[in-house]
Amino acid sequence: AALFPFIKGTEKLLNSDQMDKQGAKLALDTLQEIDKVLGVFYEVPGSAPAPAEGGGEAGEAPAHLQKLLEERLEAKKQKDFKRADEIRDLIAAEGYTVVDSKEGSKLVAS
Repeated sequence: AALFPFIKGTEKLLNSDQMDKQGAKLALDTLQEIDKVLGVFYEVPGSAPAPAEGGGEAGEAPAHLQKLLEERLEAKKQKDFKRADEIRDLIAAEGYTVVDSKEGSKLVAS
């Protein structure tokens, strides 16, 4: 039961840029240790791997989603947050989550 609050809290810290890379690695290592015991995490067959930071590499997420991510970043630079939110929602409708961090934005398969 304590696993879900840990995951939710970690995600909240990551999304608000309150967790650095070292903290994220520690959280990931902890989840991997938990998974060794419980075996609750698995990769969904046929799902695409998460793109790398900064928008990922070709072949990891559909090209049109990479283009939307770039448009979202430009909208944020222009302080058009309404448009940035709309683009985030379009990406979410396609099964990806936008994760923003100090290192950049990336798409993660939901």
